[in-house]
Amino acid sequence: MASFRNIKITGVNRSGFDVVKAFSELDSTRKLALFDHMNGSTRTFYNTVKVLWPEAQSNDCKKLERFMVQRMAANDIAANDA
Repeated sequence: MASFRNIKITGVNRSGFDVVKAFSELDSTRKLALFDHMNGSTRTFYNTVKVLWPEAQSNDCKKLERFMVQRMAANDIAANDA
């Protein structure tokens, strides 16, 4: 039987908080505010994320920022294809 002691599990958020899911549950005005803050200052964006979700860590902020950038890029590609 193989030992699982040396296997690293990735993608697990130890706090149980899913920032992308929490973002998807926000109303449109708060999502737009986050997009505005992301396009301004990184510090302001991170502070806003932590105000909306106090349980968010710095890695959650980075994850949400990457997700939002990917969504914007996907929307740009879709708009150019249309």
